[in-house]
Amino acid sequence: MALIVGKPVYPDNASTLILSITNSNNAIGMDDIDLRLLSVFDEIYKTRSVSGAAQVLDLSQPAVSVALAKLRRHFGDPLFVRTSAGMEPTPFGEGLVRPVRDALAALGTVLGHSHGFDPAASRRTFRVCMTDISQLVLLPRLWERLRESAPQITSRSCR
Repeated sequence: MALIVGKPVYPDNASTLILSITNSNNAIGMDDIDLRLLSVFDEIYKTRSVSGAAQVLDLSQPAVSVALAKLRRHFGDPLFVRTSAGMEPTPFGEGLVRPVRDALAALGTVLGHSHGFDPAASRRTFRVCMTDISQLVLLPRLWERLRESAPQITSRSCR
């Protein structure tokens, strides 16, 4: 089964990125999934332990257990079963490892991109708000540095 990563969704009242994941053949409908659940899945797979995954992810063991329960409910599969050797993936869970890791790698690439700031080429306008005394003491030196390193920017001061 191939998974397709859909459009990211940012709920109005949450700062958590929700990622829509759908089955490529659309045989079953899947709801939105919290992006952190993919990291939990991957860590449980790597450590073969809910407690170990919690430690690596800096989460509590109950939080990882709840995340695993959400994943189990989402996929309709136990994903991992407890054995004497630790948490072993089910065949379905084993099949998810590669797509989950691919999705995490792709998201790492996307979220790791940043638009670099080149002060010498920037034409942005900055507003600097400070107290009266700060404007007298700091602002002249700040403007001098800005003229040298970012000659094309515009700056405004406010109180």
